[in-house]
Amino acid sequence: MKTAYSLILCFLSLTALPQQPCPCVKAAVIGKITHADAHSNNRVVAMDDLEIKRGETIELKALKWTGKVTWYGNNKALEVATVSPFITTEYTVKSSLENCPDAFDKVIIRVIDGDDVLGKVTVSPNPVNDFLRVSSNDKKIDYLGILNAHGNVVVERNYSGKNSTETLYVSSINSGFYVLHIRLDGHVVVLKKLIKI
Repeated sequence: MKTAYSLILCFLSLTALPQQPCPCVKAAVIGKITHADAHSNNRVVAMDDLEIKRGETIELKALKWTGKVTWYGNNKALEVATVSPFITTEYTVKSSLENCPDAFDKVIIRVIDGDDVLGKVTVSPNPVNDFLRVSSNDKKIDYLGILNAHGNVVVERNYSGKNSTETLYVSSINSGFYVLHIRLDGHVVVLKKLIKI
């Protein structure tokens, strides 16, 4: 009788506590099971994989989420979810919800060749030693970056976007083959092979 009375008091005291919404649920303990795994209600579903033309801009979107959403590209958090990849890139979206494990999903943006603007951009000298000059016939230069064979940026510089000719110093990089990433008028991307001597 004393045990039953204690159980009733315990139940009443638990039901009297204010109930807080719980973002995570835990499987009920049944029978002789001494523990149960926590199952998170935190979920995130990324947009479908898609193709864009080189130079186009796309806004990364989550279709469903439960917490704070953060997008990542090349293992770095993105400040904005609007991107203009120049090569096929995998992006990761994370949903962070208090007291829950983070949830992740991925999307692949495949980049295909669009309108050809390569003939309107000149790079000299190539091969290059100390500095190179990039000129565009009809667009302003916003960004120049040099990528190594692993796709890592080794030299980069942002410009005001007011000039159609800019100079980039490259004496600090090793000799070898590189890709020059040129961004024009804020969205048009041109890639050129570059040899450093």
